[in-house]
Amino acid sequence: MTRTMAMALIFAVLATGAYGQEAAERYIPIGQSPGVSGKSSYLGPVRNVSMSAGTLTVLEDGVTRIVKVTDQTRIYQDYSAKQRSNGIGGLGDCRIGRTVEIKFIDAARRSEAEWIKVRMNGP
Repeated sequence: MTRTMAMALIFAVLATGAYGQEAAERYIPIGQSPGVSGKSSYLGPVRNVSMSAGTLTVLEDGVTRIVKVTDQTRIYQDYSAKQRSNGIGGLGDCRIGRTVEIKFIDAARRSEAEWIKVRMNGP
């Protein structure tokens, strides 16, 4: 096998692994996402929702944070506490008081959501 072919194979395997995690994310319960939960995500209650602005307000470590939700943000409904299959949701599922886990596009800035999981057994 040539070096070029070997490198292409390595990149293909790495890309497949990243895609696999992304594709499976909807099925992973809130707070249990490997390498994300407790490291580069927020877990807590929604304080406010602005449908018109496409934002969620959360309180993280005593700081009010407004998180942008875009058309690319994936929102998952977490029904694991009810022992039901998780689903695909929308910003309307992010109601005040519901627990969410938010993975940020930029973990340092924490301003725009890559994905949001919403615990569906809340208010």
